[in-house]
Amino acid sequence: MTARPGVDVPDHRGRTHLDRAGRGLDRNPDVRVRDVELTSQGWHVLRRTTFDYRRRDGRWETQQRETYDRGDGAVVLPYDTERGRVLLTRQFRYPAYVNDHPDGMLVEAAVGLLDADDPPAAVRRECAEELGVTWARSPTSSTPT
Repeated sequence: MTARPGVDVPDHRGRTHLDRAGRGLDRNPDVRVRDVELTSQGWHVLRRTTFDYRRRDGRWETQQRETYDRGDGAVVLPYDTERGRVLLTRQFRYPAYVNDHPDGMLVEAAVGLLDADDPPAAVRRECAEELGVTWARSPTSSTPT
């Protein structure tokens, strides 16, 4: 049997066992995960999960869902107190463009994946990259500059 990247051996980002996410969840007695299949492990991970779900009438039914795992992220909505405005960015988004948005440019909050950073560091990084805003201290405790 050939080793499967992201399952048996690390994928190109060093991740393994991507097919196990969701197995063993027991927080909801009305959901029983049966199988998790890794269907794609490119830049992000796509999984197909088969689970049993107990409906309100007590009947169990088997369902399948696909989940697109991008990793943990952080978002910030800075507020400019002098101008009385929140700061947003305008970025090209291919899915919007291909689905008939006129130019694919969306107005959104500064957001990004954590990567190896903690949430406050990721927020500072994304604000600098997307808004040109930096903080002398934690973004939750001071005014942006």
